[in-house]
Amino acid sequence: ESVDVLVTVDVGSEGRLGELASRLAGANRTIVLDHHRSNSEFGSINVVDETAASTTALIARFFDAWGVAIDRDIAHCLYAGLVTDTGSFRWGGPLPHVLAARLLATGIDGDAIARKLLDTHPFGWLPMLASVLGSAVLVPEAADGRGLVYAVIRRSDIGDLRSEEIESVVDIVRTTSEAEVAAVLKESVSGSWSISLRAKSAIDVSAVAESLGGGGHRLSAGYTSTTSSDEIVAALVAALG
Repeated sequence: ESVDVLVTVDVGSEGRLGELASRLAGANRTIVLDHHRSNSEFGSINVVDETAASTTALIARFFDAWGVAIDRDIAHCLYAGLVTDTGSFRWGGPLPHVLAARLLATGIDGDAIARKLLDTHPFGWLPMLASVLGSAVLVPEAADGRGLVYAVIRRSDIGDLRSEEIESVVDIVRTTSEAEVAAVLKESVSGSWSISLRAKSAIDVSAVAESLGGGGHRLSAGYTSTTSSDEIVAALVAALG
């Protein structure tokens, strides 16, 4: 409960700490390491670089500055954060590839790491997808005619699936060619909703999320809401213009 130093990694605000938020009050000093532009800088020391492809890329720079050798075990962890935060290197420019080459050179199995994180799901994921994707909705006039596609995941769809399975849905929904923006609404046990947003290129969804109480990156953001799913969609369409 009480510590000299508390370090948060890839956490954009106090609320994202969840049950661990209570630890902030007992820390003499809090260091925030992050790459989200919308970071609220809630620490005593805030190191926030929105140009970093991932927070693990930022940490790698710290290790280099401190003279800490990045061995195979450390590389495994850094690569995991790098591959997930860059959408398997779909965004982030050339630097993530440079860092990935360095990490892979330690002997880690990049294929196995990516497969476990992104391409391995229990069978129950398939019927959940069938239910959720079958009810997805396309709003072509949203976002100034660029289009919005959204899907709703209710508690009855989730069962005992892990959060990883639920989070993966947005990456399928966002492949819709007729929509610039994709949204997935996820119902929590308490009845509140967590909304994940993705954009292809033309819209800054972090600004949209911030206007609705959240934040994130230009092409990947999110927020929470306690209203109904219909009200959430209406507010999102209005925010997109």
